[in-house]
Amino acid sequence: MSDNVVSIVNGAQVVPPGEPRPALIEFLEELTEMARSGELDGIAIACLYRTDATNHAMRGRVTRSLIGALQLASFELCKLDGED
Repeated sequence: MSDNVVSIVNGAQVVPPGEPRPALIEFLEELTEMARSGELDGIAIACLYRTDATNHAMRGRVTRSLIGALQLASFELCKLDGED
């Protein structure tokens, strides 16, 4: 792709793999602040790396109630079409 061509999906600029993703950074900063304030007590996450490797992690107070939240996330992932 030429340096002056920008990929757009659904009207939003697509960030190439390996480039910082401002929306992701902002979301993680919000979660960090919630954890520092004691509002966020536990987390279960799935991660996607620039190499397409994946990982998952759980930290803090993790209970069975997170299973429902993760199932909802799974349904949302199934509806995605390669969107950022």
